[in-house]
Amino acid sequence: MSKEDLVLKKIKSIELKTKKLVSALNLGDYKSAMKGQGMTFSDFREYVPGDDVRNISWSLIAKTNKPYVKQFEEERELSVYFLVDTSFSMYSGAQHNLKIEMAMHVMASIAMSAQKNNDLSGLILYSKNMELFVRPKKSQSHVRRLITEVLKFKPYSASSEGLSDACNLVLEHQKKKSVVFIFSDFIHLPQNKKIIQSLSKKHQVIACVMNDSSLKPENFSLLGDIKMHNISDSLVVSSRWQNLRNAWNYFLSSVETKKAAFLKSSAMDHYFSERTWQ
Repeated sequence: MSKEDLVLKKIKSIELKTKKLVSALNLGDYKSAMKGQGMTFSDFREYVPGDDVRNISWSLIAKTNKPYVKQFEEERELSVYFLVDTSFSMYSGAQHNLKIEMAMHVMASIAMSAQKNNDLSGLILYSKNMELFVRPKKSQSHVRRLITEVLKFKPYSASSEGLSDACNLVLEHQKKKSVVFIFSDFIHLPQNKKIIQSLSKKHQVIACVMNDSSLKPENFSLLGDIKMHNISDSLVVSSRWQNLRNAWNYFLSSVETKKAAFLKSSAMDHYFSERTWQ
């Protein structure tokens, strides 16, 4: 089977799983699934007790001597952006349980839900730099393209500094309020927190934190032999080696502390996703 056939098979599998999930959970109702007004003016009507006084039209009262309120309707064609971290750490995990695959499944579910609601989905891949930008569109073929772009991307960097550029692009490109999902394990935190805070002020930003339970201290020794790479060579070490486990536990504790502080200060909503190691 060729590489193209494998990618196509993977896409069909993801589409099948996510379509069932979207149908079962009805994630397309943005009133409950995603916060944010997204309201546009529709018409005026006479005031009735209980109406929000902030919607009273004082200019119409002056003209008609009757109180009127502004009516609003939910704004459709919401733009949803997926910012996906493609640094090396997102490709870690047990076979078929990579963090990037977990992110791809969640992204596909949301994108299909958006498509059912006539909303637009866009994609930005980033690592050391901003790697790819797919403008928001709506169609089933477009959702398939988003999945394909994540599937075929080949990681080349351990850095995720490109998140700042990705946030800048959304700020420059998207004038109307939108929903931005950031898929990352947040092991490498961006240096520029202000740009993410600026993005959160204008758009609803949701951090989807990808975790790998196989890397937790209690599961680390189950990984067996680990092949470690640097620029010039590679080394195979056992996950049962106590010095390696101690070093990893220290690193993981430091990362989790910094990650928690970053998510708290960034003004983002955040959710955690985790797959069990098998």
